[in-house]
Amino acid sequence: MLRWVKSLSLVLAFPLLTAAAPAVDAETKQSLRCYIAMNSLAGQALAEGNKELSEHSNAAASYFLGRVDGRAPGLDLAQAMAVEFRSIANLNLGDVAKPCIEKRMRRLKEVDDASIRMHIPPR
Repeated sequence: MLRWVKSLSLVLAFPLLTAAAPAVDAETKQSLRCYIAMNSLAGQALAEGNKELSEHSNAAASYFLGRVDGRAPGLDLAQAMAVEFRSIANLNLGDVAKPCIEKRMRRLKEVDDASIRMHIPPR
């Protein structure tokens, strides 16, 4: 009887356990990781008195948050961030941030190039 009660408890708890890890695709996961990394870099830069780097990092964080919102509207952001934070907590922040910075720089270049083609002054 006790074994059955334990099994029933696991069956009843399963939806709660799976709800703890929202399903997101690989691109959204990467954008969440980038958001976390850029936000962390912004905080570090501000603490070190580097206001310019902090502002650039905050802008990058906003970019990646926008990607998350666009790809997964209604996502429980706090829950998804907690899952991704745990997955990168033991990694070097610079290693996590590098592909994010590269991705954002490529996108900024695309925007600048499009602006030039449309005869709009670049940023």
